[in-house]
Amino acid sequence: CPMDVSNCLYDPAEEISLPEFHRKYPKSLPMLVVVLGGYDGTTEYDDTPSDTIIRYNNYQSVRRGLALDPKTRRNYISIPLNSKYKFNVIKSVATKKEDHTLAHILENNPLPVLIQFSESKDIPTEGRNKEGKPYQFLITHVYEEVFIQGNFITDGKIMKQASSFSLCPIISVAPVKGFTDRTQKKFDEYLQKLKQYVHKNTVFSENQCDLSIKELAPDAAEIIDVLNPKDSKSTAASTTPPPPPVRGKSLKKPRDSEEDDDGEAYEVMENPEGEIDTYRVADNPPSYVNDRLCWVKPLSSEPSAEIAGDSKHRDSGELYEPMEDPGDYLEPQKHIESKPVPVKPEDSKPVPTSRLPPKPKKKPEKRQPYENSHPLSDEKEPPVLPPPPPPNKESEGSGEVKCTESKTPCSFCIEEKSIQDIVHVLSLLRLNKYAERFQEEMVDGEILAGLSVEDLQSEFGFSKLEALRLYRYIEKGHVPK
Repeated sequence: CPMDVSNCLYDPAEEISLPEFHRKYPKSLPMLVVVLGGYDGTTEYDDTPSDTIIRYNNYQSVRRGLALDPKTRRNYISIPLNSKYKFNVIKSVATKKEDHTLAHILENNPLPVLIQFSESKDIPTEGRNKEGKPYQFLITHVYEEVFIQGNFITDGKIMKQASSFSLCPIISVAPVKGFTDRTQKKFDEYLQKLKQYVHKNTVFSENQCDLSIKELAPDAAEIIDVLNPKDSKSTAASTTPPPPPVRGKSLKKPRDSEEDDDGEAYEVMENPEGEIDTYRVADNPPSYVNDRLCWVKPLSSEPSAEIAGDSKHRDSGELYEPMEDPGDYLEPQKHIESKPVPVKPEDSKPVPTSRLPPKPKKKPEKRQPYENSHPLSDEKEPPVLPPPPPPNKESEGSGEVKCTESKTPCSFCIEEKSIQDIVHVLSLLRLNKYAERFQEEMVDGEILAGLSVEDLQSEFGFSKLEALRLYRYIEKGHVPK
Protein backbone atom coordinates (compact mmCIF):
# COMPACT_ATOMS: atom_id res chain seq x y z
CA CYS A 1 0.00 0.00 0.00
CA PRO A 2 2.25 2.85 -1.21
CA MET A 3 1.75 6.41 0.06
CA ASP A 4 1.93 9.64 -1.88
CA VAL A 5 0.63 13.16 -1.54
CA SER A 6 -2.77 12.24 -2.98
CA ASN A 7 -3.70 9.72 -0.27
CA CYS A 8 -1.87 11.01 2.85
CA LEU A 9 -3.89 12.55 5.66
CA TYR A 10 -2.62 15.77 7.27
CA ASP A 11 -3.95 18.99 8.76
CA PRO A 12 -2.87 22.15 6.86
CA ALA A 13 -3.30 24.15 10.09
CA GLU A 14 -0.35 22.22 11.59
CA GLU A 15 2.11 23.54 8.97
CA ILE A 16 5.27 24.81 10.71
CA SER A 17 8.83 25.69 9.70
CA LEU A 18 11.74 23.34 10.36
CA PRO A 19 13.13 25.33 13.35
CA GLU A 20 9.65 25.25 14.92
CA PHE A 21 9.35 21.54 14.12
CA HIS A 22 12.60 20.91 16.01
CA ARG A 23 11.35 22.85 19.03
CA LYS A 24 7.89 21.23 19.00
CA TYR A 25 8.92 17.61 18.36
CA PRO A 26 12.34 17.17 20.01
CA LYS A 27 11.73 13.50 20.94
CA SER A 28 8.97 12.41 18.54
CA LEU A 29 11.07 10.96 15.71
CA PRO A 30 10.72 8.88 13.55
CA MET A 31 7.77 10.66 11.89
CA LEU A 32 6.24 10.96 8.42
CA VAL A 33 5.84 14.55 7.16
CA VAL A 34 4.63 16.18 3.98
CA VAL A 35 6.55 19.19 2.64
CA LEU A 36 4.07 22.02 2.01
CA GLY A 37 6.58 24.85 1.52
CA GLY A 38 9.69 23.77 -0.36
CA TYR A 39 12.84 25.73 -1.17
CA ASP A 40 15.36 25.54 -3.99
CA GLY A 41 18.42 26.01 -1.81
CA THR A 42 22.04 26.63 -2.64
CA THR A 43 23.26 23.36 -1.07
CA GLU A 44 21.90 19.83 -0.86
CA TYR A 45 21.06 20.39 2.82
CA ASP A 46 18.45 23.11 2.24
CA ASP A 47 17.13 21.96 -1.16
CA THR A 48 13.73 20.33 -0.60
CA PRO A 49 10.90 20.31 -3.17
CA SER A 50 7.27 20.87 -2.24
CA ASP A 51 4.59 18.14 -2.22
CA THR A 52 6.98 15.40 -1.17
CA ILE A 53 6.81 12.92 1.72
CA ILE A 54 9.83 12.36 3.97
CA ARG A 55 10.36 9.96 6.82
CA TYR A 56 12.31 11.93 9.45
CA ASN A 57 14.42 9.41 11.39
CA ASN A 58 16.61 11.34 13.86
CA TYR A 59 18.34 14.62 14.76
CA GLN A 60 22.07 14.90 14.19
CA SER A 61 24.20 17.60 15.90
CA VAL A 62 27.44 18.88 14.38
CA ARG A 63 29.71 20.68 16.85
CA ARG A 64 31.48 23.72 15.45
CA GLY A 65 34.11 26.19 16.64
CA LEU A 66 33.59 29.90 16.03
CA ALA A 67 36.37 32.45 15.45
CA LEU A 68 36.59 36.00 14.11
CA ASP A 69 37.57 36.14 10.44
CA PRO A 70 41.09 37.66 10.23
CA LYS A 71 40.39 38.89 6.68
CA THR A 72 37.33 41.04 7.30
CA ARG A 73 37.57 41.56 11.09
CA ARG A 74 33.76 41.63 11.00
CA ASN A 75 32.44 38.22 9.91
CA TYR A 76 33.03 34.89 11.65
CA ILE A 77 34.54 31.58 10.52
CA SER A 78 32.67 28.41 11.58
CA ILE A 79 34.85 25.26 11.60
CA PRO A 80 33.42 21.77 12.31
CA LEU A 81 35.25 19.98 15.09
CA ASN A 82 35.36 16.66 13.18
CA SER A 83 36.45 18.01 9.81
CA LYS A 84 39.18 16.47 7.66
CA TYR A 85 41.62 19.32 8.39
CA LYS A 86 44.41 19.30 10.97
CA PHE A 87 45.41 22.21 13.21
CA ASN A 88 48.28 23.43 15.38
CA VAL A 89 47.91 25.13 18.76
CA ILE A 90 49.93 28.37 18.89
CA LYS A 91 51.52 28.83 22.31
CA SER A 92 54.13 31.43 21.37
CA VAL A 93 55.74 32.95 18.30
CA ALA A 94 58.16 30.06 17.79
CA THR A 95 56.24 27.25 19.52
CA LYS A 96 53.65 25.20 17.63
CA LYS A 97 52.27 21.90 18.85
CA GLU A 98 51.82 18.81 16.67
CA ASP A 99 48.92 18.27 14.30
CA HIS A 100 45.53 17.42 15.80
CA THR A 101 41.87 17.62 14.94
CA LEU A 102 39.94 20.59 16.27
CA ALA A 103 37.91 18.27 18.51
CA HIS A 104 41.08 16.94 20.19
CA ILE A 105 42.45 20.47 20.65
CA LEU A 106 39.29 21.79 22.32
CA GLU A 107 39.08 18.77 24.63
CA ASN A 108 42.56 19.50 26.00
CA ASN A 109 42.65 23.32 25.92
CA PRO A 110 40.25 25.81 27.51
CA LEU A 111 38.65 28.57 25.46
CA PRO A 112 39.80 30.83 23.97
CA VAL A 113 42.55 28.95 22.10
CA LEU A 114 44.73 30.22 19.24
CA ILE A 115 45.10 27.78 16.31
CA GLN A 116 46.14 27.68 12.69
CA PHE A 117 45.75 25.19 9.86
CA SER A 118 48.56 22.67 9.63
CA GLU A 119 50.96 23.37 6.78
CA SER A 120 51.54 19.65 6.29
CA LYS A 121 47.98 19.26 4.97
CA ASP A 122 45.92 21.12 2.39
CA ILE A 123 44.87 24.55 3.63
CA PRO A 124 41.38 25.73 2.54
CA THR A 125 40.82 29.13 0.99
CA GLU A 126 39.29 30.47 4.21
CA GLY A 127 42.43 29.56 6.16
CA ARG A 128 45.23 31.19 4.12
CA ASN A 129 46.21 34.71 3.09
CA LYS A 130 47.16 35.99 -0.37
CA GLU A 131 50.68 34.63 -0.01
CA GLY A 132 49.41 31.15 0.84
CA LYS A 133 50.47 31.25 4.50
CA PRO A 134 47.99 29.98 7.10
CA TYR A 135 45.92 32.41 9.10
CA GLN A 136 45.72 32.22 12.88
CA PHE A 137 42.24 31.88 14.40
CA LEU A 138 41.19 32.54 17.97
CA ILE A 139 38.40 30.06 18.80
CA THR A 140 36.07 31.81 21.26
CA HIS A 141 32.80 29.82 21.06
CA VAL A 142 31.65 26.23 20.48
CA TYR A 143 28.08 25.57 19.35
CA GLU A 144 25.97 22.83 17.73
CA GLU A 145 24.33 22.95 14.31
CA VAL A 146 21.31 20.61 14.18
CA PHE A 147 20.31 18.55 11.13
CA ILE A 148 17.32 16.27 10.52
CA GLN A 149 18.21 12.97 8.86
CA GLY A 150 15.69 10.83 7.00
CA ASN A 151 14.60 9.21 3.70
CA PHE A 152 12.53 10.51 0.80
CA ILE A 153 9.42 8.58 -0.27
CA THR A 154 9.02 8.94 -4.03
CA ASP A 155 6.32 7.26 -6.11
CA GLY A 156 5.30 5.21 -3.08
CA LYS A 157 8.84 3.84 -2.55
CA ILE A 158 11.27 4.80 0.21
CA MET A 159 14.80 5.63 -0.87
CA LYS A 160 17.66 3.65 0.57
CA GLN A 161 20.06 6.61 0.64
CA ALA A 162 19.98 8.80 3.75
CA SER A 163 19.45 12.56 3.45
CA SER A 164 20.34 15.36 5.87
CA PHE A 165 18.28 18.54 6.12
CA SER A 166 19.39 21.80 7.77
CA LEU A 167 16.87 23.74 9.85
CA CYS A 168 15.98 26.13 7.05
CA PRO A 169 13.26 28.56 8.23
CA ILE A 170 11.83 28.84 4.70
CA ILE A 171 10.91 25.15 4.46
CA SER A 172 7.62 24.17 6.15
CA VAL A 173 6.15 20.71 6.82
CA ALA A 174 3.10 19.12 8.43
CA PRO A 175 2.89 15.72 10.22
CA VAL A 176 1.17 12.88 8.34
CA LYS A 177 -1.53 11.21 10.46
CA GLY A 178 -2.69 8.39 8.17
CA PHE A 179 -4.24 7.39 4.84
CA THR A 180 -7.27 9.10 3.39
CA ASP A 181 -8.61 5.81 1.99
CA ARG A 182 -7.43 3.28 4.58
CA THR A 183 -7.82 2.60 8.28
CA GLN A 184 -5.47 3.66 11.05
CA LYS A 185 -4.39 0.04 11.51
CA LYS A 186 -3.14 -0.08 7.93
CA PHE A 187 -1.20 3.13 8.54
CA ASP A 188 0.46 1.69 11.67
CA GLU A 189 1.48 -1.44 9.72
CA TYR A 190 2.92 0.77 6.97
CA LEU A 191 5.01 2.71 9.51
CA GLN A 192 6.34 -0.55 10.97
CA LYS A 193 7.47 -1.78 7.55
CA LEU A 194 9.26 1.51 6.89
CA LYS A 195 11.06 1.27 10.22
CA GLN A 196 12.29 -2.26 9.51
CA TYR A 197 13.50 -1.32 6.03
CA VAL A 198 15.43 1.76 7.21
CA HIS A 199 16.99 -0.12 10.13
CA LYS A 200 18.24 -2.81 7.74
CA ASN A 201 19.43 -0.75 4.77
CA THR A 202 20.26 2.81 5.89
CA VAL A 203 23.07 4.14 8.09
CA PHE A 204 22.97 7.68 9.52
CA SER A 205 26.18 9.46 10.62
CA GLU A 206 27.65 12.91 11.15
CA ASN A 207 29.70 12.63 7.96
CA GLN A 208 26.47 12.89 5.95
CA CYS A 209 25.89 16.41 7.31
CA ASP A 210 27.46 19.67 6.20
CA LEU A 211 31.09 19.66 7.43
CA SER A 212 32.31 22.56 5.32
CA ILE A 213 33.97 25.71 6.66
CA LYS A 214 31.53 28.63 6.62
CA GLU A 215 31.93 32.39 6.63
CA LEU A 216 28.97 33.84 8.56
CA ALA A 217 27.79 37.37 9.22
CA PRO A 218 27.34 38.41 12.88
CA ASP A 219 23.55 38.50 12.46
CA ALA A 220 23.28 35.05 10.83
CA ALA A 221 20.48 32.93 12.34
CA GLU A 222 22.94 30.09 12.99
CA ILE A 223 25.17 32.06 15.39
CA ILE A 224 23.18 35.06 16.57
CA ASP A 225 22.11 33.26 19.76
CA VAL A 226 25.69 32.05 20.32
CA LEU A 227 27.18 35.55 20.13
CA ASN A 228 24.32 37.14 22.10
CA PRO A 229 23.13 34.61 24.69
CA LYS A 230 19.83 35.51 26.31
CA ASP A 231 19.36 35.05 30.03
CA SER A 232 15.97 33.45 30.65
CA LYS A 233 15.59 35.07 34.05
CA SER A 234 16.46 38.55 32.86
CA THR A 235 14.25 38.13 29.77
CA ALA A 236 11.30 37.05 31.89
CA ALA A 237 11.88 39.92 34.28
CA SER A 238 12.07 42.44 31.44
CA THR A 239 8.89 41.19 29.70
CA THR A 240 6.80 41.00 32.89
CA PRO A 241 5.29 44.41 33.65
CA PRO A 242 5.96 45.76 37.15
CA PRO A 243 3.09 45.55 39.64
CA PRO A 244 1.10 48.73 40.24
CA PRO A 245 2.30 50.79 43.22
CA VAL A 246 0.40 50.35 46.48
CA ARG A 247 -1.36 53.56 47.48
CA GLY A 248 -0.69 54.51 51.09
CA LYS A 249 -3.18 55.93 53.53
CA SER A 250 -3.72 59.65 53.83
CA LEU A 251 -1.53 61.56 56.25
CA LYS A 252 -4.24 64.08 56.93
CA LYS A 253 -5.97 64.19 60.27
CA PRO A 254 -9.71 63.47 60.22
CA ARG A 255 -11.76 66.63 59.95
CA ASP A 256 -14.87 67.37 61.99
CA SER A 257 -16.70 68.97 59.08
CA GLU A 258 -19.18 67.14 56.94
CA GLU A 259 -16.92 67.34 53.86
CA ASP A 260 -16.13 64.02 52.25
CA ASP A 261 -12.58 62.78 52.87
CA ASP A 262 -11.68 59.96 50.48
CA GLY A 263 -8.23 59.40 52.04
CA GLU A 264 -6.24 60.93 49.19
CA ALA A 265 -3.03 62.69 50.15
CA TYR A 266 -3.82 65.57 47.78
CA GLU A 267 -7.03 67.37 46.99
CA VAL A 268 -8.40 67.21 43.47
CA MET A 269 -8.73 70.63 41.87
CA GLU A 270 -11.52 71.46 39.47
CA ASN A 271 -10.63 72.56 35.98
CA PRO A 272 -10.47 76.36 35.72
CA GLU A 273 -13.08 78.01 33.60
CA GLY A 274 -11.61 79.11 30.32
CA GLU A 275 -8.10 78.46 29.06
CA ILE A 276 -5.19 80.55 30.31
CA ASP A 277 -2.83 81.77 27.63
CA THR A 278 0.55 81.96 29.31
CA TYR A 279 2.12 83.53 26.24
CA ARG A 280 -0.29 86.47 25.94
CA VAL A 281 1.16 89.87 26.83
CA ALA A 282 -1.03 92.26 28.80
CA ASP A 283 -2.41 95.24 26.94
CA ASN A 284 -1.31 97.75 29.59
CA PRO A 285 1.63 96.25 31.46
CA PRO A 286 2.46 97.91 34.82
CA SER A 287 5.50 100.10 35.14
CA TYR A 288 6.79 98.24 38.16
CA VAL A 289 7.73 94.66 38.91
CA ASN A 290 5.87 92.04 40.98
CA ASP A 291 2.81 94.16 41.67
CA ARG A 292 3.44 96.45 44.69
CA LEU A 293 6.19 94.48 46.41
CA CYS A 294 9.18 95.96 44.64
CA TRP A 295 7.99 99.45 43.83
CA VAL A 296 10.82 100.18 41.44
CA LYS A 297 9.99 102.79 38.83
CA PRO A 298 12.01 103.24 35.61
CA LEU A 299 13.93 106.45 35.16
CA SER A 300 12.19 108.93 32.96
CA SER A 301 14.02 110.52 30.08
CA GLU A 302 13.27 114.07 31.40
CA PRO A 303 13.99 115.02 35.01
CA SER A 304 10.94 115.87 37.08
CA ALA A 305 10.38 119.30 38.56
CA GLU A 306 11.11 118.11 42.06
CA ILE A 307 14.44 116.57 41.18
CA ALA A 308 15.43 119.33 38.80
CA GLY A 309 15.23 121.96 41.52
CA ASP A 310 17.01 119.91 44.15
CA SER A 311 20.74 119.75 43.62
CA LYS A 312 21.18 117.26 46.44
CA HIS A 313 19.18 114.59 44.60
CA ARG A 314 20.82 115.45 41.29
CA ASP A 315 24.39 115.05 42.62
CA SER A 316 23.77 112.20 45.05
CA GLY A 317 24.42 109.46 42.45
CA GLU A 318 21.11 107.67 43.12
CA LEU A 319 20.16 105.20 40.44
CA TYR A 320 16.41 105.32 41.12
CA GLU A 321 13.94 108.05 41.99
CA PRO A 322 12.43 108.08 45.48
CA MET A 323 8.91 106.67 45.66
CA GLU A 324 6.01 107.56 47.91
CA ASP A 325 5.01 105.51 50.92
CA PRO A 326 3.39 102.28 49.65
CA GLY A 327 0.97 102.28 52.56
CA ASP A 328 -0.06 99.05 54.25
CA TYR A 329 2.25 96.82 52.28
CA LEU A 330 5.62 98.32 53.17
CA GLU A 331 6.78 100.45 56.06
CA PRO A 332 7.93 103.96 55.19
CA GLN A 333 11.66 104.11 54.65
CA LYS A 334 13.73 107.01 55.85
CA HIS A 335 15.60 108.84 53.18
CA ILE A 336 19.32 108.65 53.80
CA GLU A 337 21.21 111.46 52.25
CA SER A 338 24.63 110.58 50.94
CA LYS A 339 27.40 112.80 52.18
CA PRO A 340 29.51 114.41 49.49
CA VAL A 341 33.12 113.26 49.32
CA PRO A 342 35.63 116.09 49.76
CA VAL A 343 37.54 116.77 46.60
CA LYS A 344 41.26 117.34 46.77
CA PRO A 345 42.45 120.55 45.13
CA GLU A 346 44.94 118.71 42.88
CA ASP A 347 42.18 116.47 41.42
CA SER A 348 40.46 118.12 38.50
CA LYS A 349 37.75 115.45 38.02
CA PRO A 350 34.80 115.25 40.46
CA VAL A 351 34.61 112.04 42.49
CA PRO A 352 31.08 110.51 42.37
CA THR A 353 29.63 109.06 45.53
CA SER A 354 28.66 105.39 45.72
CA ARG A 355 27.12 103.13 48.31
CA LEU A 356 29.40 100.20 47.43
CA PRO A 357 33.14 100.27 48.16
CA PRO A 358 35.33 100.39 45.11
CA LYS A 359 36.50 97.05 43.76
CA PRO A 360 40.19 96.32 44.24
CA LYS A 361 42.15 96.47 41.08
CA LYS A 362 43.73 93.24 39.93
CA LYS A 363 47.38 93.24 39.26
CA PRO A 364 48.14 92.48 35.63
CA GLU A 365 49.50 89.01 35.18
CA LYS A 366 52.89 88.66 33.63
CA ARG A 367 52.56 86.56 30.54
CA GLN A 368 55.38 84.31 29.53
CA PRO A 369 56.77 84.94 26.05
CA TYR A 370 56.09 82.12 23.64
CA GLU A 371 58.00 80.96 20.62
CA ASN A 372 55.51 81.88 17.89
CA SER A 373 55.01 85.49 19.02
CA HIS A 374 54.66 88.12 16.35
CA PRO A 375 57.82 90.22 15.85
CA LEU A 376 55.81 93.45 16.10
CA SER A 377 54.12 92.54 19.39
CA ASP A 378 55.16 93.97 22.75
CA GLU A 379 56.31 90.55 23.98
CA LYS A 380 59.98 90.15 24.73
CA GLU A 381 61.97 87.97 22.42
CA PRO A 382 62.61 84.44 23.74
CA PRO A 383 66.07 83.78 25.08
CA VAL A 384 68.53 82.33 22.66
CA LEU A 385 69.01 78.60 23.37
CA PRO A 386 72.53 77.16 23.28
CA PRO A 387 73.35 75.04 20.24
CA PRO A 388 72.74 71.27 20.61
CA PRO A 389 75.73 69.15 21.64
CA PRO A 390 77.65 67.47 18.81
CA PRO A 391 76.68 63.85 18.05
CA ASN A 392 78.60 61.03 19.65
CA LYS A 393 81.30 59.62 17.45
CA GLU A 394 80.52 56.06 18.54
CA SER A 395 76.99 56.27 17.12
CA GLU A 396 78.06 57.76 13.76
CA GLY A 397 79.09 54.47 12.24
CA SER A 398 76.54 52.21 13.93
CA GLY A 399 73.68 53.03 11.52
CA GLU A 400 71.44 54.16 14.42
CA VAL A 401 69.93 57.60 14.72
CA LYS A 402 69.85 58.97 18.29
CA CYS A 403 66.99 61.28 19.26
CA THR A 404 68.06 64.32 21.27
CA GLU A 405 65.86 66.29 23.64
CA SER A 406 65.36 69.12 21.14
CA LYS A 407 61.84 70.36 20.54
CA THR A 408 62.22 69.92 16.79
CA PRO A 409 61.15 66.41 15.72
CA CYS A 410 63.93 64.13 14.54
CA SER A 411 63.84 62.06 11.36
CA PHE A 412 63.10 58.66 12.96
CA CYS A 413 60.62 59.59 15.75
CA ILE A 414 58.10 56.94 14.78
CA GLU A 415 55.09 58.49 16.60
CA GLU A 416 55.12 61.54 14.31
CA LYS A 417 55.20 59.66 11.00
CA SER A 418 52.19 59.45 8.70
CA ILE A 419 50.87 56.41 6.85
CA GLN A 420 52.89 57.30 3.74
CA ASP A 421 56.01 57.68 5.89
CA ILE A 422 55.46 54.18 7.28
CA VAL A 423 55.12 52.82 3.72
CA HIS A 424 58.45 54.49 2.89
CA VAL A 425 60.01 52.89 6.00
CA LEU A 426 58.75 49.45 4.89
CA SER A 427 60.34 50.03 1.48
CA LEU A 428 63.59 51.08 3.18
CA LEU A 429 63.59 47.85 5.24
CA ARG A 430 62.62 45.72 2.20
CA LEU A 431 59.20 44.93 3.64
CA ASN A 432 57.20 46.23 0.65
CA LYS A 433 54.89 43.21 0.66
CA TYR A 434 53.24 44.47 3.86
CA ALA A 435 52.71 48.05 2.62
CA GLU A 436 49.25 47.40 1.15
CA ARG A 437 48.04 45.76 4.38
CA PHE A 438 49.40 48.65 6.48
CA GLN A 439 47.55 51.15 4.28
CA GLU A 440 44.29 49.15 4.57
CA GLU A 441 44.58 49.07 8.37
CA MET A 442 45.60 52.82 8.47
CA VAL A 443 48.75 52.12 10.47
CA ASP A 444 50.61 55.36 11.15
CA GLY A 445 53.56 56.01 13.41
CA GLU A 446 51.50 56.30 16.60
CA ILE A 447 49.83 52.89 16.01
CA LEU A 448 53.06 51.23 14.85
CA ALA A 449 54.85 52.32 18.04
CA GLY A 450 52.32 50.35 20.11
CA LEU A 451 52.85 47.05 18.23
CA SER A 452 55.14 44.34 19.56
CA VAL A 453 57.00 41.59 17.73
CA GLU A 454 54.21 39.15 18.59
CA ASP A 455 51.58 41.58 17.22
CA LEU A 456 53.46 41.95 13.93
CA GLN A 457 53.63 38.17 13.52
CA SER A 458 50.07 37.38 14.55
CA GLU A 459 48.27 40.33 12.94
CA PHE A 460 50.30 40.90 9.75
CA GLY A 461 52.03 37.54 9.18
CA PHE A 462 55.63 38.79 9.70
CA SER A 463 58.38 36.24 10.11
CA LYS A 464 60.46 36.55 13.25
CA LEU A 465 63.42 38.21 11.48
CA GLU A 466 61.14 40.61 9.59
CA ALA A 467 59.37 41.58 12.80
CA LEU A 468 62.72 42.13 14.61
CA ARG A 469 63.97 44.24 11.70
CA LEU A 470 60.97 46.57 11.90
CA TYR A 471 60.96 46.55 15.71
CA ARG A 472 64.63 47.66 15.87
CA TYR A 473 63.76 50.57 13.61
CA ILE A 474 60.87 51.52 15.89
CA GLU A 475 63.14 51.47 18.96
CA LYS A 476 66.38 52.98 17.66
CA GLY A 477 65.87 53.88 14.02
CA HIS A 478 68.21 51.07 13.01
CA VAL A 479 68.54 50.37 9.29
CA PRO A 480 70.61 47.32 8.28
CA LYS A 481 73.62 48.15 6.17
